[in-house]
Amino acid sequence: MPYSQFTTITKVKEAFNLTTVEGIRFLPEIEPVPPSTVLQTLLETNIPWAIATSTEKARFFDLRSIALDKFIQTISRK
Repeated sequence: MPYSQFTTITKVKEAFNLTTVEGIRFLPEIEPVPPSTVLQTLLETNIPWAIATSTEKARFFDLRSIALDKFIQTISRK
């Protein structure tokens, strides 16, 4: 079955004989972790530019590459 025919969850479940379980938590509860000052600065600096970018995919990849670059710079200094 081509990908384009999987238009609903029901069709996917039927095609692969899947069942869903609802009402239970999939991931464990965790305590929130406050963002580092580096991450806060990175987002404050780059979010306006990312919002102005035309597509969601471009925004994601641009923010990700900026964050990765900043991370590499940070660990290179150590």
